[in-house]
Amino acid sequence: MKTNIIIAFVIFASQLMAQEQKCSQVGMNVHMNVYWGREVPFSNLMMQASPWIPCDEDWTFDLPDNYTFYDKISYNTQGYPTEIPQAVQGLAKRQCVKTVLAWDNGGILPVGTYKILYEGTGSIELYGRDTFNIIRKSNGYIEFLLKSHKSGNPLLESGSLGLLIRSSEALDPVRKIRVLLPGASESDTHYPFNKAFVDKLKPFKALRFMNWIGSYWSEDSLWSDRRQKDYYTQFNMIDWPFGKEKSMSYEYMIQLCNLTGSDLWLSIPFGAGEDYVENLGKLINENLNSGLKVYLEYGNEVWNHGFNYLKQYNYVKENVPSNLAQSDHQYRYVYHANKAFQAFKKYNNHQIIRIIGGHQANPDVMRRSLEGLSFLNIASEFDAGSVTDYAFQQDITNEFNSETQIKDIAAASRRSMGQALQHIEQNKEQLQTLGKELITYEGGFHATTEYDLQNPPPYLQALVDFQKDTSCYNIYTEWMGQIKAITNGALQMAFVLGDNPYSSSGSFGHIENIFTDDASNSPKYRALMDFCLGVDSKEILRENDEVILYPNPASSYLHVESKENQISRIEILDFLGRVVYFEKGLANLWQISIPNVTKGMYLLKYTIEGKVYQKPIILM
Repeated sequence: MKTNIIIAFVIFASQLMAQEQKCSQVGMNVHMNVYWGREVPFSNLMMQASPWIPCDEDWTFDLPDNYTFYDKISYNTQGYPTEIPQAVQGLAKRQCVKTVLAWDNGGILPVGTYKILYEGTGSIELYGRDTFNIIRKSNGYIEFLLKSHKSGNPLLESGSLGLLIRSSEALDPVRKIRVLLPGASESDTHYPFNKAFVDKLKPFKALRFMNWIGSYWSEDSLWSDRRQKDYYTQFNMIDWPFGKEKSMSYEYMIQLCNLTGSDLWLSIPFGAGEDYVENLGKLINENLNSGLKVYLEYGNEVWNHGFNYLKQYNYVKENVPSNLAQSDHQYRYVYHANKAFQAFKKYNNHQIIRIIGGHQANPDVMRRSLEGLSFLNIASEFDAGSVTDYAFQQDITNEFNSETQIKDIAAASRRSMGQALQHIEQNKEQLQTLGKELITYEGGFHATTEYDLQNPPPYLQALVDFQKDTSCYNIYTEWMGQIKAITNGALQMAFVLGDNPYSSSGSFGHIENIFTDDASNSPKYRALMDFCLGVDSKEILRENDEVILYPNPASSYLHVESKENQISRIEILDFLGRVVYFEKGLANLWQISIPNVTKGMYLLKYTIEGKVYQKPIILM
């Protein structure tokens, strides 16, 4: 009974934290705004709708469309077709247009009454595998009841809702379409944002908008190139098969930060010119609440020359003065970063934290960036360095198979953390030479593997289940404490709020369903909330692992508990390999008095039935 009361209190405390308190050191990245996303940031689904797709005027669901002719349709400045149907050269039939509102998103849209509001004269229809029943319909208004389609197989399509403009008069075209979630109103104080999205972001100190900006794939260059606030959609996706890749409207980023009271983290598009950045600084200065900070970086992972990053990498490489043409890439990067910093602050009076990015797994990138700052004599023009704080850098799945269980994933996850911690520590030490702090721009704890959707690995479900298990909560909580100890409590930015747990690129999300998930049933999100609140749940949360540690970080004592076999030997070593604590015996539960040592990272070694295991710990 007592345990149940404690558990209930911890859950209540987490929820109270999300509603009323602001975390002082943890921020959150938002994901891309796409129709298959799990964050659903807007209460108006048109804000995440796909680009218009042409289709024959007699089109019905499951017939082919003519998406390659997307640029042959005439549109107005807000992105709506000037009339429908339209004759298109190369196509026998006149064309109407359709868009995708929510598709392959796990069917997370809530059951309820939705409203479509629009201006103009024409005909709008719904399509898809979701169940929708029209309740009322008149010119400019449609009301319908929705129940999302669920396939039963998480790897297959679930949720599919689209909108079709069947006709639109040239003199009064259909425009300003809004598709409102159940209970949503344009008079809501949080409109056009989804309240569930806003509420889950409120606890976080800062919000990073790299994905909304598309900083390493956006083709924005001139201020006039940017996505306007009144454009029919804010959908933005790298490698979309047609259309120009653009940033979302900055007005929505500002509005969201004002709503949540969170600092604004901007990643300036790599190709943005001086006029663009100056106007961006001015826009934010005039509209962002005065008490909020601006974290400012140039691009995203400019050291990265992978396929999706290549445009950014080459731009930085090719657009530098002659004295840098043959220099190290990181010298060129800091040159561009400083240009962006100078342009932004020209018309901005907020407190600005200027960030130089590094590479967690390769501390040499940070070293070369700092050398570049010295070479250009601009070391005083930045305020902090930043790397990721992902808990492991190698694929931990190489030892998994069809017999893999949650406890195996937990054990492999813990074993992999040590190297990541050492790399983060090395980045910090390099920044300390210039008196700068280390913050993290994204990170978190997730077991991930890349796979072909047609041939998923046999351990995929175990990976998904692990992220919903107490062991994931415990490990993530330990990890956050270890990063805090390295960075001395500086800002840690988690990545991302919501994602598909079965994503073929690995699940980065802290919640799966923005509408129903909260701290009580999402271990990773709960770990962040409890970490912010300072809740120590180790004594009531047990995991499916061979040994658990609590509390971790530890200041006066450390419990080492084996659920099954007894532990015969305990050692604590610093990261130079020196033994600072040693004891032998035979017990399932050890209570260790923390030795008088310098606070920081240490390695716990314990022996069970002759086998030696190890886990990273923090001593405070």
